[in-house]
Amino acid sequence: MPVKFEELKILVVENVDRLGTMIESILHAVNTKQVFIARNSDHALVVYKIHTHDLLIVDLDVNTIGGIELTKEIKKEKQNIPVILMASHMHFEAIRQAKEIGITDLLIKPFSFDDLMKHINFVMDGKKT
Repeated sequence: MPVKFEELKILVVENVDRLGTMIESILHAVNTKQVFIARNSDHALVVYKIHTHDLLIVDLDVNTIGGIELTKEIKKEKQNIPVILMASHMHFEAIRQAKEIGITDLLIKPFSFDDLMKHINFVMDGKKT
């Protein structure tokens, strides 16, 4: 069943302005209900506590504490939130940690519009089953 983007609230954590803006534009183009962009881990934690989210898209190398540690902090409050971890490189230890803390999917940069949509659909469809 296709994801209903018009019902989704997504938090994107990406410190590269151009990429964060691109992801935001893509999500708005498919009529995502709400898109929140955080440029670092500290901002992401503040935004996460103020708003509810259905999905997190987090950069592995985001500033301050990093994507793995950020996800650990958020999952302390909401264990079942799906998380897509983005990375331009993925070494064995990062993959191990991602699996250990329950990251739902990995998205390797650079990625296309179609790649992003496939990963979101995969993660959100899996959440419903």
